Amino acid sequence: MATPAQIQRQFQRELQAHQEGVQRLRLATTTAEARQYASSSIYGQKLVDQGLGATIKAIESKRSRIATGSTGEYAAHVALLEGVQSSTLALITLKTTIDLVFEKREGRSKGVPYASVVSAIGGRVFDECLLSQFSQAQPDAYKSTRIHRSKGYGYRVAKYRATMRRISHEALKWPHGHRVKIGAWLLDRLCSATNWFHSEQTQLNGRKKLIVLRPDPVVSKTIEAMLLAAEAVSACCWPMLCEPNDWTPNLTASPGGYLTSELRSGTRSWLIRGVSHAKVSQSFPVKGETRNRDPLIPGDEMGNPLSIPVNPAIAVEHVTNPGSPSLEVPVSFLNTIQGVAYQVNHSILEVALRCQDARVSIGSFRQSDPLPLPHKPDPWEEATEEEKIAYKRGRVLVEEENSLLLQRNYQTAETVHIAKMYLNEESFFFPWSFDFRGRVYPLANHLNPQGTDFARSLLVSAYSGPADREWLGFQVATTFGFGKETMEERQKWVDSNWDLITAVATEPLLTISNWQGADEPWQFLAACIEYFECFIACTRTWSNLLVGFDATCSGLQHLSALTRDRGAAELVNVAPTPKPADAYKTVAEAAKKYLPEEFHPLITRKVTKRVVMCLPYGLTQSSARDYLRQALPKSFGVPLNDLVDAVYRKAIPEVLPGPMKARAWIQEAVNQVAHDTGRPVAFTSPSGFPVILDKRIYPTELVDTKLLGRRIRLTVADFDSTTAPLNQRKVTIGSVPNLIHSFDAALLHLAFEAWERPLALVHDCISTLSCDVGWTMEHIRETFATMYETDQLGRWADQLGVPVDPEVMINTLNPDEIRQSNYLFC
Repeated sequence: MATPAQIQRQFQRELQAHQEGVQRLRLATTTAEARQYASSSIYGQKLVDQGLGATIKAIESKRSRIATGSTGEYAAHVALLEGVQSSTLALITLKTTIDLVFEKREGRSKGVPYASVVSAIGGRVFDECLLSQFSQAQPDAYKSTRIHRSKGYGYRVAKYRATMRRISHEALKWPHGHRVKIGAWLLDRLCSATNWFHSEQTQLNGRKKLIVLRPDPVVSKTIEAMLLAAEAVSACCWPMLCEPNDWTPNLTASPGGYLTSELRSGTRSWLIRGVSHAKVSQSFPVKGETRNRDPLIPGDEMGNPLSIPVNPAIAVEHVTNPGSPSLEVPVSFLNTIQGVAYQVNHSILEVALRCQDARVSIGSFRQSDPLPLPHKPDPWEEATEEEKIAYKRGRVLVEEENSLLLQRNYQTAETVHIAKMYLNEESFFFPWSFDFRGRVYPLANHLNPQGTDFARSLLVSAYSGPADREWLGFQVATTFGFGKETMEERQKWVDSNWDLITAVATEPLLTISNWQGADEPWQFLAACIEYFECFIACTRTWSNLLVGFDATCSGLQHLSALTRDRGAAELVNVAPTPKPADAYKTVAEAAKKYLPEEFHPLITRKVTKRVVMCLPYGLTQSSARDYLRQALPKSFGVPLNDLVDAVYRKAIPEVLPGPMKARAWIQEAVNQVAHDTGRPVAFTSPSGFPVILDKRIYPTELVDTKLLGRRIRLTVADFDSTTAPLNQRKVTIGSVPNLIHSFDAALLHLAFEAWERPLALVHDCISTLSCDVGWTMEHIRETFATMYETDQLGRWADQLGVPVDPEVMINTLNPDEIRQSNYLFC
């Protein structure tokens, strides 16, 4: 139970988190505006999103009139745009106008000069035509030009122009007057379509007058409201200094998690993330559009809906019958893991800070130093032309890489920053919530139990227990890379590597080469330190390190249990085996008989691993082909078509008949229900959690631009997520992975709803104290077996109102056997 002092400190911490988040948002917005990138801001993206459709229609309408013989001031200039999509012109016009109109510059209080806007629009449209013409005339040179994705459009044009000069390409040319005319024509289309911007004459110093472009007052007011709403949900999400508020099964009750409204705003107030909510945005008024106010969604004084999510309880009424959902068990589980207390691992943070100072990157810990510039020829005047070109190119490459340093180091810097804040806390906690399948995710960012290897190594339990040599050794071996060996083999490796463990634990910075190559280097380092202190130096007998163990290919485990396929169950350790089984290797061996003998040495578990692992998660033949090609380079000479046929079409159905049949039948059943009802498909998981498979078709426009360097799919109109048509294809494709994820989440709900020991979860990976591992594994096996004593596939089919195909059920596995499987989680 939290003390008043803890609660008071948490209130102060949440206020600090909100203030810091607001400062970051304001800085990001003002920086974007100052750099003429206002279109990348929150309001800029929304303006582009909502104005694109109307602007496209206006451009297409005018082009159609010109094409049918209508003449006008701009007809001859518009003819230059033949071949350029209206969507591309609309996007360039919107982004350019927003960038300039909302640029923060001294002397722009009265508006941006109209001539500057039309000239910029025309210039960028010309650049688009220039690059398009170059890509068609010289496709090889265009593709070979190295473009850094983080750079702006000016850099992109300069790089391509340099290539044109180098190969003596005759570039497209437009007189300046043509560009201005085209810019004016496009700006007129935008203004007439949206009514967002107006030109007006203003008095400058003296008698000089200037025509400027200004945003409509309604747009300015909406932007202010949107930024205020964004600030309300911009708080940094950090761990809590007291236990989080409990969630309740009543979806209309006050939310759990954080204490203050600043931290509980937006999606952080949702018990279930992403379940049937209204469009989370402000809306800009577009000329000619009428907006029907939803009485359930409050709005501002202009009638624009605010960011208020529809209560997930309402969503269940709009789907197929989900059975009898009950959140009692899932919510009890959620509150249980919210009560788990953590501390910062001092030893790991100390090493991390020293690595940070030394600019050393290890695994997910990124602390890259700026690359040094190449040596400049000296004296420059005497250098050859080749030497000068090589230096300039080398310098550009280095500067491009260095420009990404902040982005690449951000995750690590933020994690270290939070860990230092909580370094001396006796305990802290994490608030959690569900996704739509029942999986749990922490609300805190960066430093949390589901973070990177580095972030997880920083967390230990606030409570300790007797150190268990076998399971701490298990953690050492597993994090190093021995995840498929038996317990005896892992312990033997640990016993024969005391010198390595001692060196890593006592001199981590001097032995980086010994541990940076481990599967999970930072957790391996933490395990070495813990094992050394408890069993080599023997300086203590207690441990608060969390030891992790996970399911063996969780998706196949659930599919084999659903179909009661003993053969498949043995390969993923659902059925008892003398040592950990290896489905990847078994598939590789089965595929060999369908390939010439000369290729057999090349077909290993590494080649088939990704295909088998992704099988339950919507893997297609095309994806399997890509994975196999990546795993086995062309230089090995194995015909790719033959390999796909051997692995995907023959070996996998032969080795895993139950999972393959179940996968196909589940998709078929969901597709049929979605087709017959036209509504989202819903069911309850074994723990009672309501799962809703809901994907919608929204009006979008695919914009292909050379200037922006990529294809962009943008929403071109407002939509209501409850009335937009169901995307039957996406619902069907996602049915198998979503069903599996709901079942592995239900397993955790049932197993740990009343748990009273330290526990950390990353979906199907469980971590607990070394002294608790043995009976935690036994408990999860018992829960798994009990859950599948019920015909879960039949239960699921009953909820959808479809019969189970008898061919799907293999019925060679007795669920009671699962209790004897020592490697179900290992």
